[in-house]
Formats: sequence, structure tokens, C-alpha cells
Amino acid sequence: RYIEKEVGPASLPEKLQVVAKARLEYPDESCSDLADYLGLSKSTLKNRLNKLGEIAEKIKEENN
Repeated sequence: RYIEKEVGPASLPEKLQVVAKARLEYPDESCSDLADYLGLSKSTLKNRLNKLGEIAEKIKEENN
């Protein structure tokens, strides 16, 4: 949500945009279910979610 608010999803690579959009649409889904929905392995999904977290932290640091 922070990335969406601060810089917009278009600033992300397409693969991360897909994951971010799915997580926002299905916030209560487990990682396993979300990975299945996206056709990804759980490991790939977790890596992309971690990358989104890193990007959000970087944006927060730059805004301070």
C-alpha cells in the first residue's frame, strides 16, 4: 500500500506489479494460495514480496 501511495505501482517492474496487485486484492490469502492463484512457486512469491518490502523501506528512507 505504501508503494502504491508514494510512487504508484507503475514504478515497479511488471512481475512485482502483478504480485503487489494480487496481495492488495487478496490480503487475507495465504502465501500458498496466492502463489497457486498466480501460478508461482511459494519461494518465488516470497522472494517477490520480500523485494516489495525492500522497495517500500528504501522509499521510506528517501522520504525522511
